[in-house]
Amino acid sequence: MTERWLGGLLTNFQTVKKQIRKLKDLEAGSETGGDFENYTKKEQLLMGRLRDKLARNLTGIKNMGRLPGLMFVIDSKKERIAVSEGNKLGIPIIAIVDTNADPDLISVPIAGNDDAIRSVELIAGRLRTRLSRHDARRRSARKSRRARPAPTAPTAGWSRRAEVATTSADVSGAPVAGGPSRKPLRPGSRRVAKATRWLRPKRLSAKRGSRRLSRPGVEPSAPARDG
Repeated sequence: MTERWLGGLLTNFQTVKKQIRKLKDLEAGSETGGDFENYTKKEQLLMGRLRDKLARNLTGIKNMGRLPGLMFVIDSKKERIAVSEGNKLGIPIIAIVDTNADPDLISVPIAGNDDAIRSVELIAGRLRTRLSRHDARRRSARKSRRARPAPTAPTAGWSRRAEVATTSADVSGAPVAGGPSRKPLRPGSRRVAKATRWLRPKRLSAKRGSRRLSRPGVEPSAPARDG
């Protein structure tokens, strides 16, 4: 922004967005074949004045759809309202700090003469070059990330139990649907016995000196006595 900083430009950004939308509508209507041709000359003159006023203050942020992630201020003492709003919203500020400014209010102060045109051109040009390089790197990384093929997701519900619990056709050598191809399993082999171990009922054994758990329908045997 090269004109006056509007109060509440950042802290009241929702209202500023409405003004930006109005500016875009006025610019679209003032073009050849726009809606301005349906109005009288006096109305066209009033809307043209309003368009010029909004464009003078909002042209620099016309394409900004959200709050900025960084601010660069030339004269931090003159633009104290902008610095105050940035600190209030927690936005990092890079500013050229002269001897009459307070560097404690700036996130990244740059000592320099903010009144000399050559000094401002040098610092702003270096900063613009750095930001453009960083933006180009981010765009190239985003393009390479999009061009990279997406990894194939594993089959839903695939687990060790689904791999082990095979049917008779799978045991005879047919591969499991959706699973990896394996060697044919022979019935009675150690692989089948080890894989189906979890299907067998667990044997419950009693502690020493207590009665053994009996199966339903079978009476427990009396413990043997010595002598």
